[in-house]
Amino acid sequence: MATVKRTVSTKCSTAGRVLATECGRKAAPKKATAKPAAKTAAKPVKKTVVKKAAAPAKPRISPGAKVGPVGITIHWAEGDNSKYDRFPKTYKTYAAAQKALIPIFNENQADGGGGYNKTKFSIKFKDGSKYEGRLDINQGEDNPVKYKNLFEKHILEHINYYIKNPYPGMTEKEKKEYASWATKYKLRD
Repeated sequence: MATVKRTVSTKCSTAGRVLATECGRKAAPKKATAKPAAKTAAKPVKKTVVKKAAAPAKPRISPGAKVGPVGITIHWAEGDNSKYDRFPKTYKTYAAAQKALIPIFNENQADGGGGYNKTKFSIKFKDGSKYEGRLDINQGEDNPVKYKNLFEKHILEHINYYIKNPYPGMTEKEKKEYASWATKYKLRD
């Protein structure tokens, strides 16, 4: 944990309980009389106060709630980038990121609709987890006009593929981690 140093100037006097305590002396006991204590001349004193900097707050995630995204970043896309957002660009919602895919799709259609425009993206979640993937924007499976949330579709298809077709050496723990993505993370707005 980092510490922050700062120098403060206080005026020490025997009159005030608070000021006396700040100056390192014991405060005088409170008197029952109504007469105010005699004030003495105050003299400035410099002292260094060391405070511990607060640790960054961890996001609170209530039990049973899905972990939402901090941001969805589109890193790059094939094609004429002058026709759509300058990438890399991070969006706060799935809907905003989905909207950024439409011009990429439209450009693919203008070229006759054959092939696809590769588009790399990543999603950072509030618990620090990150998902990276690539969409092949086209008329078929990765069509942002046909599917409302292409990111959710992509992630769920990816998870299901690896659960059904584990890669060589994939452990049961890894299979469970893949399966937990669908229930642990918020994949739509």
